[in-house]
Amino acid sequence: MTIGVESHSVQSYGKEYTSVPSSGGCAALSISQACNYDQFFGTQALGNQEESLWQKVKNKVVGFFSSILKYVKSVSWIQKVAKNVDYAFHYGEARQARDRNGARTQEELVAYHDGLHYEPGRSLDNKIYTSKLTYDGQSRPLVVLVLGKNQSLTGCRRDVGLLRIYDELKARSDVDVALFRVGGGLMDLGDSSGSSGNSSSDDSECPFHSSAVLEHTVNILEDMLNGRGKFNGYKKPSRMVFAGFSWGGGTVDQILNNHRDRLGNVPICSAYVDAVRLGIGNLGCGVQRRPECSSRHLHIYQENDLHGVHGLAMSNGTDNDVSIQLPDVFHQDIDDKDDVITRVANFIREQLHR
Repeated sequence: MTIGVESHSVQSYGKEYTSVPSSGGCAALSISQACNYDQFFGTQALGNQEESLWQKVKNKVVGFFSSILKYVKSVSWIQKVAKNVDYAFHYGEARQARDRNGARTQEELVAYHDGLHYEPGRSLDNKIYTSKLTYDGQSRPLVVLVLGKNQSLTGCRRDVGLLRIYDELKARSDVDVALFRVGGGLMDLGDSSGSSGNSSSDDSECPFHSSAVLEHTVNILEDMLNGRGKFNGYKKPSRMVFAGFSWGGGTVDQILNNHRDRLGNVPICSAYVDAVRLGIGNLGCGVQRRPECSSRHLHIYQENDLHGVHGLAMSNGTDNDVSIQLPDVFHQDIDDKDDVITRVANFIREQLHR
């Protein structure tokens, strides 16, 4: 399906969706909207006013470091070294996570799952997921949402759009939902580059390395689908819809491309919001390829971020996919834009009972 060359537009939330030429065989849209620079820079909106000296200096400095980062990201051996160094420091942690912290018996598995599960009113320390599952013997769709780096399971709904979607799905009786966060890294690239989106938690809440959290996440999903441990009696879902922002999109990318066999034969759809490869060692590089196992994929991205952290255009889209490039937003706030959240929420609703 290619709608990029059609001359029409759709009004949504007072913003105009204007069609643009598409590539890769997928539908491509561009959202035309005014960029609110004062929210991004913490300064007066530019509008028709002349840039202040401070804004000019700041843009020059950020642009200089952005060009260096882009060069570093383009050198493959630097990426490989950075990734290996980062992972080497946490290899033991990732290996222990892969082994479910040694849990073997039903009781040990329940303790393992409970130890990572957040319950409202309890401490967030070391918790990586929360969920609403139904145990009535009926098979329902399961939606898996993965937050960006430094985003909390109890963050501000205004700043973390996926939390709004989680709240909506949690209130429905015809769908189950699981919400995951991601881990940290060797250094806090998120705060220095904006790769985390709106930061709504202290990273000390989840001190695990990103590779360890990925292992735990795959374990939990596998055990959930097979009714093990805490999930004893849970009926395997009829289909699964994955959605992730930033490192959350990178997490979904890892799960569906490298661990698909652990999810069984459940039909899958996916959605990325400015997806960035998981892990500090990947230097904030965007995710370019949609999961091959996904029957339909939504790909929202921007390439404007002055820090050099952003998603990328989809390189292997199909006629069944939708790709949207946003021209005037940044990685830091793309996931909390009303039109983006509406688009992702509508996509999820459409996939639930296909």
